[in-house]
Amino acid sequence: KEKKDPYLRLRLFPLLPALTLLSMVILLMLSMTSSSNAIELFGKPTIWSLGLFVLTIVFALTSVLGFIEIIRSWKKEARLSLRIYSLLLSIANMTITLYLTYWGIIGIRLWV
Repeated sequence: KEKKDPYLRLRLFPLLPALTLLSMVILLMLSMTSSSNAIELFGKPTIWSLGLFVLTIVFALTSVLGFIEIIRSWKKEARLSLRIYSLLLSIANMTITLYLTYWGIIGIRLWV
């Protein structure tokens, strides 16, 4: 039998928002390579504007889930370095989430 990593959730949950943020950057970069202008791409419910809408919501949800997971993990035994890594990354993700929420970017619907 393969031995499962008991702390995979501590590594994975803080990483998911970072990957989602990277996906948003890639989506925006790919949209700029299109021959259409920004109004045509994001001013209507296109794959680009819907993708940005969904990715911002996924980023916020995974940030909150990662933060909750690190708080719950304090009751479990884990290496200190893993706890510090997960905590710092979760705090950074939550800070970005709060900032983007304050400015109305989370769940942005550019076609409205």
